[in-house]
Amino acid sequence: MPSQRPQLAVFRLVEVAEVETLLDGDPADIRIEVFEDGANPGQYRCRTWRFLEYGIHPPGIRDDDDGLATAWETILVPWLVPGGFVTEEPFFASSKEAALDAVLDDLRVYLAVTRHAEDEGEPPAGTPPPASA
Repeated sequence: MPSQRPQLAVFRLVEVAEVETLLDGDPADIRIEVFEDGANPGQYRCRTWRFLEYGIHPPGIRDDDDGLATAWETILVPWLVPGGFVTEEPFFASSKEAALDAVLDDLRVYLAVTRHAEDEGEPPAGTPPPASA
């Protein structure tokens, strides 16, 4: 009885971008990774991450005030653009640049909408209308 080879979907990293912006008024660094399906050219997947800094207390190390010392480490935390069209699910684009632009467009719309909510002014051009019941 011949054994079947397992089916593997292989996505290759084809584009990386890092974005510096403000989220809720605080500086935020975001990493965007674009992967292309090796078996289906033109099909992409994106992952987005936020750089966050966490304080770690190494055991047995004291600070000058005889308290626990804190070492600050930057880690990548998975983060999706809230309400974004592009998720980790595969989608089609004409190129890796177009795939990256789709994620950046999602991010721009999100930032414009959240900044509008903070400003309580007129919504930015191209903002979708509010949902109705």
